Amino acid sequence: GLGRVWRDDFMYLSKVSTKSSHARLAQGGPLAELIAFMKREAEHIDAFLAKLGIAACQMEISVSDLSARLTAVGFEGDALRAAAHAARSSGGSRVTVEVLRSLLAGERPRDAASTIASLAPPVAMRIRPPPMYKEAWNDSVDDLSRKNMSKCHSVRSYFDRSRKE
Repeated sequence: GLGRVWRDDFMYLSKVSTKSSHARLAQGGPLAELIAFMKREAEHIDAFLAKLGIAACQMEISVSDLSARLTAVGFEGDALRAAAHAARSSGGSRVTVEVLRSLLAGERPRDAASTIASLAPPVAMRIRPPPMYKEAWNDSVDDLSRKNMSKCHSVRSYFDRSRKE
């Protein structure tokens, strides 16, 4: 080259190149953009979370709140899509800070189903509905019209009401 390579040149290369120096960013997408943004803006994940206004004692954040905070700190990618992707990894409409940390570190978060299953009460504590018993098959022919002919017009029934609860 004719001169020095500046940081902006590397940023340009990362946008136009399909290869990445980090294997975890090779997929692209909103989370990869978020990880790259986090690395540019802060030295550590905790510093980035503090810049977002997420306190150390905070356990979770809503998708819309995370999206708004990412936009406020200057994230140029699709903040809502990145926040929604993080929420899917958390198993709902809210993003846990633990999952957000692991995503920003480039790790794959634990399976959301196992996280949700671990929150369910033990089997002995679950309230079970009483079992529903099915009536035995009745293969006879019921002639409702013969029964109705002997009744007054106001009390005739045209549908079987015995099964109503």
